[in-house]
Amino acid sequence: MARFNCLSSSICRLAVGLSIAAIAHTAVAQSTPGAREVPARALPVPTTVSPQMQKIIGAPLSPTWNVIPKTSQEWKEQVAKTAEAAVRGLPAMREALKVKIEPMTIDGVKAFMLTPAVIPPGNANRLLIHVHGGCYVNGPGESGTSEATMMAGFGGFKVLSVDYRMAPDHPYPAALDDAMTVWKAAQKWRPLKTWASSVHPPAAG
Repeated sequence: MARFNCLSSSICRLAVGLSIAAIAHTAVAQSTPGAREVPARALPVPTTVSPQMQKIIGAPLSPTWNVIPKTSQEWKEQVAKTAEAAVRGLPAMREALKVKIEPMTIDGVKAFMLTPAVIPPGNANRLLIHVHGGCYVNGPGESGTSEATMMAGFGGFKVLSVDYRMAPDHPYPAALDDAMTVWKAAQKWRPLKTWASSVHPPAAG
C-alpha cells in the first residue's frame, strides 16, 4: 500500500507539473508580444555602386515618404505634387538619352510613345509595352514615363508607355483594362514575336 501511495504521489506531482507548464505555455502564447526597439544608426552610402547611384542613394528622402493620405482628395493632392516634381526632370532626361516623346490615344486609352534617336537594325521592329509602377495611384500622365524613357534610351527600341486610369477615381480593374486594351491594339501593328513587356510591381511606386 505504501508503495502504491508513493507511486500515486509521484504521478500526481508529475500531472500537476505538466498542467502548470501547459497553462503557462498557453498564457505566453496568447499574450501580446512586447515591442522590440532597434537602436537608430546611420547607413553609409555604399561604395560598390556607381557615383551616379551613390548620388541617388544619398539624396534626402521625400518629405511624404511616410505620409499616408486619409481621403481621396488628400491622395489626389499628394499624387499631383509628386507628379509635378517628376515632370520637371523629364526634359533633361530625354535630352541626355536622346529620346523623343509622343502622346497618343489608343482605342480610348492615353499612352506615350518613347522613341530613341538611334535604333539598331535588330530592334527596328521591336516594341516594348510599358506599364509603369506607382501602386496604381502614382505616376499619372507624363510623370509615369521616366522608366520608359530610360528603357528606350539604354535599350535602343521604341517603348509604348500606358497612361492607365488610376484610383481613387478609377479603381480596379480600370488600370488592367487599359493595359489590355493597348496590348490588344498593338498586336495589330507588328508580329507578336518582336514584342516585349515591362510591368512593374504595384509596390514599385
